[in-house]
Amino acid sequence: MKTDKGSHGFRLVLLGNDGVGKSAIAVRFLCGRYLHEYDPTLESRYEKMETVDGKTTRIEVFDTAGQTHLEDYLQAADAVLFVYSITDRVSFDAAKIFRERLQSSLKSHLPILLVGNKRELEQGRRVSTKEGFSLAREAGWRFHEVSAATDSVGLKATILDFVREAQGELRRLKVKKGWNIRRAVSVLYGHSKTSIKEETVIDEEPVFTTQHSTKVFQRRQTCPSL
Repeated sequence: MKTDKGSHGFRLVLLGNDGVGKSAIAVRFLCGRYLHEYDPTLESRYEKMETVDGKTTRIEVFDTAGQTHLEDYLQAADAVLFVYSITDRVSFDAAKIFRERLQSSLKSHLPILLVGNKRELEQGRRVSTKEGFSLAREAGWRFHEVSAATDSVGLKATILDFVREAQGELRRLKVKKGWNIRRAVSVLYGHSKTSIKEETVIDEEPVFTTQHSTKVFQRRQTCPSL
């Protein structure tokens, strides 16, 4: 992904079972509107410019379908929203499976926000708030319950707060990685710590390179037509 001069790109990937409201959350965040009907098998990429900590940030939202190509999604992600429905126990169990798969991947450090959607359907609740909070705490994730159907302002604020926190977390991780590399070079060549120039090592930005990814995310919209 290339960003305009002066802007900072951030890739946010939405994961979770079909029917939990990933597309509804994406559209609420992008447009402030509620998506009543959508194709749960369609995967799309959208862009939205937002101000985060005083900086113009291009947020790319990847709305996925299922977790078949999980490694592809994680490879390009800066952060993940894992969505389940509070009315669907199976979708919550999928978050536990995702946790196990994430721990064995090379992207286990990714900032994750566990999102319990459909909070407006309290009478049909099958997953308690305590269960969601406990899973997130054990996994080292953030947690929030939302309603894509009824809460536009709160949902947007939740996502922007997460983006802000995730950006800070990723910056700290890159600085730490840069220091570890400098220390290894210092030991290898017999230099003291002070003789190594202090600089932050920034990884090259990952891109979707698989055949699947190129095909799936060919649609790019600022706000989807409803």
